[in-house]
Amino acid sequence: MIHVLAYVDEPVLAQGLHDLLRWECDIEARIVSTLSALWSAISVEPPDLLLLNLTPAVTIQTIQNIAEMADGTRIVLWLRNIDPALGAQAIRAGVCGILRKTLPPEMLLKCLRKVSDGELWVEKPLAKYLIEGKTPRLTGRELELLTALAHGLRNKEIAALLQLTEASAKIYVFRLQKKLKLKDRFELCLYGLKHTGCLFMEQSAEATEDSAFSDIVSQKPPRKELNLVKSIAASA
Repeated sequence: MIHVLAYVDEPVLAQGLHDLLRWECDIEARIVSTLSALWSAISVEPPDLLLLNLTPAVTIQTIQNIAEMADGTRIVLWLRNIDPALGAQAIRAGVCGILRKTLPPEMLLKCLRKVSDGELWVEKPLAKYLIEGKTPRLTGRELELLTALAHGLRNKEIAALLQLTEASAKIYVFRLQKKLKLKDRFELCLYGLKHTGCLFMEQSAEATEDSAFSDIVSQKPPRKELNLVKSIAASA
């Protein structure tokens, strides 16, 4: 059962969301309309997933505070239009998914389930904004490291895979990040997804030719498939 808390300050939208989620047997949802009610609900019992409607009252600092207070809660930002710079800031603040309100209901449900299952949900234009730039030449060892990062491995797991100490793995990750001129580990993972062939694209059946939201990026880190990391790195 996925316990969802939704912050929606628009009554009609809140009612529509309620009517949609009430029929899903694997989702238990509660909807609040004020930030005070949101904070109260989180303090009593942090949800598995928070669907956060972007309003003027919701700032990057708000998202950071929620992420710190509700450790373990995965946050999906729900909005009408995605500004790439804002999207990047939101993801660094702790957001695990960014979803347009203009997507059909089935895509909303799919997003909630995938993010709850540990996946990342961002649209293709935002992903490109985060990882755009030239591709420096990488060594075989760096490609192995990049592929491991793309599969969501932690430093300890990378160290075991590449036969390094955990401290050395941390240093190599930092050096690779600097070499690629990326801001943080999240951008490094996205870069790895794009350049090691692990990026999975999915297109909504409802999307039209001029739809800005037709491509969705969804990535789930298969932590247990360590041998796959080696094989992909070898073929890169």
